Amino acid sequence: MGTPTPPTEATRIAIEFLTLWLSPEPGDRAETQAYIKTRLCESDAADVEMVIAGHLNLAMLLLLRCAVQESADPDHLYRDAHAILQQMSSALPEA
Repeated sequence: MGTPTPPTEATRIAIEFLTLWLSPEPGDRAETQAYIKTRLCESDAADVEMVIAGHLNLAMLLLLRCAVQESADPDHLYRDAHAILQQMSSALPEA
């Protein structure tokens, strides 16, 4: 792999990947998957571990924004974000 990726760059990569994934064209997901795979396999690509960390950072930021929009108590923002995750998990169908 290439040189280590700083956390901010990893989060930028996560934003890039998610932006592509949210494309309004359903058929674009296969192309997006191929692009992500290619990007992760390039010799100068970011460390996969850092890209995963970037996605977790992005998910946390988005979740905290959701918690704020749901009028979460600022003193308990992480607790309320955790409750949102539990609700989302409970709503998923069984495998």
